[in-house]
Amino acid sequence: MRDPAKMATWFLAGLFALAILVFVLANRDVVPISLSPLPVQDMYLPVWLVVALASAVGAILGGLFVWASAHRSRRISAQRRKQIKALEKELAATQSRSDALESENKNLLAAPAEPDGSSSQDAA
Repeated sequence: MRDPAKMATWFLAGLFALAILVFVLANRDVVPISLSPLPVQDMYLPVWLVVALASAVGAILGGLFVWASAHRSRRISAQRRKQIKALEKELAATQSRSDALESENKNLLAAPAEPDGSSSQDAA
C-alpha cells in the first residue's frame, strides 16, 4: 500500500493546481501595468500573469528575508559543530589514555611478587 502522507500531498497538490487553472481561466482580462515614475511604456498583461508575477516576487523576497534572518542560527550551528568535533577528539584521546592505563594496571597486577617475598599487603 502507498504511503498515506504521500497520497495526501499529491491530492492537495492536484487541488492547488486545479485552483490555479480555474483562476487563470476566470482572469484572462488584460490590464494596463504602469511604472509611472520610470520612462517605460505601459504594459498590457492578463490579470492572472500580474498576480502570478507578484506572488513569485513576494515568495522570492520572503525567502531572501528568511534566509538572511537565519544567518545567526547558521553561524551558531557551525560553531557548535566545530566544538563537538573538538570534544569528540578530546574524548577519543582520553579514552585511549584510559585504555592504556587500564592495560598497564592489569600488567602490574599480573606481575609476580617481589623477589624478597614481601608484598605491599605484608607491610600493613
